[in-house]
Amino acid sequence: MRKQCPGDRWQYFGIFRKIISWFLVFLTVSMVSIFQDSDNLSNVCFSRADEQKSMIEAEVLGTENQPEIYVYNRYYGPVEIEFILTRAVNIISSPVLPARFVIPQAGRIKTFTLRPSMPQASFSYAYEYRFTFGDPKAEHRPPKPYRPPFPNGNRFRISRSFQDNSGSDDNYNAFAVNILMSKGVPVCVSRKGVVMDIAMETFTKKTSAGIIKGQTYLVRLLHDDGTMGVYAHLKPGSVSVSTGMQLEEKQVIGEPGVSDDIDMPHLYFAVQKNSSMKLESIPFEFEDPQSAKGIPPFRGMVLRTD
Repeated sequence: MRKQCPGDRWQYFGIFRKIISWFLVFLTVSMVSIFQDSDNLSNVCFSRADEQKSMIEAEVLGTENQPEIYVYNRYYGPVEIEFILTRAVNIISSPVLPARFVIPQAGRIKTFTLRPSMPQASFSYAYEYRFTFGDPKAEHRPPKPYRPPFPNGNRFRISRSFQDNSGSDDNYNAFAVNILMSKGVPVCVSRKGVVMDIAMETFTKKTSAGIIKGQTYLVRLLHDDGTMGVYAHLKPGSVSVSTGMQLEEKQVIGEPGVSDDIDMPHLYFAVQKNSSMKLESIPFEFEDPQSAKGIPPFRGMVLRTD
């Protein structure tokens, strides 16, 4: 299954003020998240290399004695952000931190205000924040079962499904599936949505010839109920969509690729929501083309698009 590449990114900011002058000190933590697999090989996930700006930007406005922290969200969908104070000398925050805020698509809001508890004395502070894709109030309400994510006239088998992940604490993958596909067959939209994010994933794997490196892509679609469809392990160079695009059912996204644990073309597919600042996969059903009814996926199930 897929190593989790989380939506939350950590950043650190600090500020120090003396009686007459003040200045802002900030350090942005790398947006790279590293995970270890069973062979102690690093798997690295990171955002698109061509991103010129941070998609989430915190800005200090207000006055010298009462800084106000604003956040701008450049993603094509909502994010939830959490702030914590890591240093607070003669400082009061309103609201009290830690606190969480939902920033809408292309939204800019004031999150919190700081002020000295003793106005005539020096103060200093530092804060960190993290964010996660999605609104925590989203509820999964699909209008119909999910269409198998490939063109009409194909049949492909599920190699890993819900039952294979039961008993695990890995909520990110708990209700995800791997679909074995043929080389060059397009990956299509299962449920319409807006392209919220496109990310590149890199992996390393051990083979008889030694350690090799590879990469795949992930496309995240925001559904109208606030949940998100995740199409991962896409072949590099095959992704044909861009962020902000409204995609309809059956529209082509890319082609299946290979990953660290599966050598043949396949698609990782999941439906996710933000749950307490964590991305969690949630149960869903695939559409049976003959009955139009929903069927929960299982390992060995053959998906059809007649």
